[in-house]
Amino acid sequence: MSEINMATMGYQRFNVISAIFFVCFTFYAQTGSSKEIPINLETVGSSWVTALDNNLTIHMQNAPLFTVINSYFQSDSNSGITTDLRYEVVDSQKLVKKMSLELAEMLNRKKLALTRLVEVAEDAAANYTWDGTLTKDTDVIYYNSKDLTILKPLLGKGGKRFEDKDINATISSVHIPVEIYEGDIDILNGLKWSEKLDAVFKENYENDSEILWQYFGSQTGFMRTFPASLWGTPSDAVDLYDVRRRPWYTQGSSSPKDMLILIDRSGSVHGQSLQLIKVAVKSILDTLGENDFVKIVQFSKTAENVSCFDKFVQANYRNKMILSKAVDKLVAKEMANFQVGLTKAFDDFDELDRGNFSARCNRMIMLLTDGGTDSAEAVYKERNWSREESKQIRVFTYAVDSITSKERRKQTDNGKVRGVKMAGHEVGFQKYQQWGLSEQEFR
Repeated sequence: MSEINMATMGYQRFNVISAIFFVCFTFYAQTGSSKEIPINLETVGSSWVTALDNNLTIHMQNAPLFTVINSYFQSDSNSGITTDLRYEVVDSQKLVKKMSLELAEMLNRKKLALTRLVEVAEDAAANYTWDGTLTKDTDVIYYNSKDLTILKPLLGKGGKRFEDKDINATISSVHIPVEIYEGDIDILNGLKWSEKLDAVFKENYENDSEILWQYFGSQTGFMRTFPASLWGTPSDAVDLYDVRRRPWYTQGSSSPKDMLILIDRSGSVHGQSLQLIKVAVKSILDTLGENDFVKIVQFSKTAENVSCFDKFVQANYRNKMILSKAVDKLVAKEMANFQVGLTKAFDDFDELDRGNFSARCNRMIMLLTDGGTDSAEAVYKERNWSREESKQIRVFTYAVDSITSKERRKQTDNGKVRGVKMAGHEVGFQKYQQWGLSEQEFR
């Protein structure tokens, strides 16, 4: 009954907020025009207040509780409603303390359930012996959440707890991304050792009636879900889900970070290369969560911000969508100047240090390019090595091109590859032997 009441109250609050937002938005829309329109604020304000009052009254009267309270207070009401409604003085401190204790108890139960899963997972992974001979359906038994033929007959109604969805509370189901082969040896080994989690899933499910879905995400890409259920992908859509890109996975597997994505948009980055860069940038954005801060800079002869954001912004859904749309508009032009690009990147991090909003943890520059003729090693030495070790910025380079890696290595000058020093290690100017190529292969 409390769940129904809470849902009703939430709906009422939403209506109230919606009404207020509508009034505020209407005011902005009418006064935001550049053309001056004479407005009698007293008259308009009075009509808005009346409209708001009527709107709130209509919404509130839809609730039975409002009718009860209203009739209780109206002495001349002959509604005939009888109620044992009573009022008493509430000790606010005791009430808050009681709520905090109940909340702490609830969170502690969830913490213990999670701790049990972590301990069993770590123990199972540490004591498992990797087997390169495993085969699908013979050595590894699991239930594919997209396999209607095998899984659907095993499911039954989950009752009110799961809103009557079809589940099986004795096993877990497995989701594997479409781009990963189900028979991959790493997937099979991961499924083999992680099957021990089912017992803990079931124990948590039985011990705490408030626990609903439990998940385990693997770095190889598969995800276990308990209770087992069918994967809901519309028939006209492609299943692009990958647990490694979900916020709860990325935030749990990595520390908060300040990331600057530096894009080479010079004339050589055109056609397919530019499209690959755009896809790569969006993939990087997908890995960021709300604990991360991000900024995107494009460079050729000059360096400019991508999108309207001139500072690092929180990597929430809205901001990532704005950045993603801005990346789609990138156009290749002019010559690449890596010194200009990296200088701009370090300037932005210096500005970030003077502000208050950042992850204050890991910092990195993601450089996407098809290569270049100049070296920005001097800029890197001057702007990064001079920093305290704890504040140094890591640089990750992405070589994006339509030709293969071996072909690119053969095109380098005298077997050398241009680059920069990062994290105190030499990356550039490496001999071709260090790429693992023999002299015959290089020629």
